[in-house]
Amino acid sequence: MITSLIDRFLSLGKVWKTVGAKFSDIHLLKNVGKTAIAAIISGIPVYFVYSWIKLHTPDIADEVTLLFFDTLKPSWVEIISGGIALSFTAAVFAPIYLFLINLLGIVSVEEKNFFLSKFEVFKKKIGFAKPIVNQD
Repeated sequence: MITSLIDRFLSLGKVWKTVGAKFSDIHLLKNVGKTAIAAIISGIPVYFVYSWIKLHTPDIADEVTLLFFDTLKPSWVEIISGGIALSFTAAVFAPIYLFLINLLGIVSVEEKNFFLSKFEVFKKKIGFAKPIVNQD
């Protein structure tokens, strides 16, 4: 383990020297650090949700598998169980992460506006467009 860390630091030093980076350039990684903090904080509740859900998903997957197949196939139980766990953890991670990256100022106003414009197009395609109201 220590050898691996030494190797990584030496490789990092070689890359920095090749690129010409200086220690004063570390401020350029500010948003990377903020992103890492947002991911770590978002991952903490996900860990607890996953710890709880992994105990219950095999039973749910058994029932779902029996709805579609006559016999219980272990491979299908594993796939469905994994899908359920992934869905629940994503449903917990995504809102927390999006809130934190917005709170930490990682996403610029232009990026927010771009996303909102694409979201409006998506809403129109699925039929949730705002009605046009004349302001006369």
